[in-house]
Amino acid sequence: MRKTPVTLGVLSMVFGGLVALYSGFNLIFQSFSGSFMTSMGQLAASAPRKPGDPDPQLMFTKLGEAVKTVAPYTSALLAGKVVFSIALIIIGYGLYKRLRWSRSGAIAWGALALLFLAAELVVTIGVVQPRMNAAMQEVFRTVPNASPGAAMMQAMQGSQGAITVVVNLLLYAPFPILLLILCGRRSAAGDFVD
Repeated sequence: MRKTPVTLGVLSMVFGGLVALYSGFNLIFQSFSGSFMTSMGQLAASAPRKPGDPDPQLMFTKLGEAVKTVAPYTSALLAGKVVFSIALIIIGYGLYKRLRWSRSGAIAWGALALLFLAAELVVTIGVVQPRMNAAMQEVFRTVPNASPGAAMMQAMQGSQGAITVVVNLLLYAPFPILLLILCGRRSAAGDFVD
């Protein structure tokens, strides 16, 4: 009998645990982000500035407003990652114990995780990033001598979507694909004993 289910089980529990911790922490931190932005704006406003420098309080206020408008989307995505991670930990335990249900669970999880990743990319690139970029552009429009910063933001917006896709695919797509390939083989059914 191959050790594939045991190895996949351990990897599933580790990967699921790490993503659950990271996403859960971000979900909790996001609930404080509005007051955090306000505090940062007040702190930055008290710092000395040269005439013509941007007003940091205005910048943090606009960013805080943008964060609030995208919060339902980002919260839903983070909560989805937490749910998927907890499911992966449970499936990983089943794989480790070579339970038959865990094989079909791993296949279903892999397919659903790839669909969730695609939906996450669509929401991030189609909703979250444009709103955050619009807030930054609004800040730059109110600041004197901000045309270099605005031009840099425009250049970054073009590559931002591509970077998001590449990073997310590199981080989150390989493991579901691996589960689909290794658990989806016909010969994998013989690796489960219950």
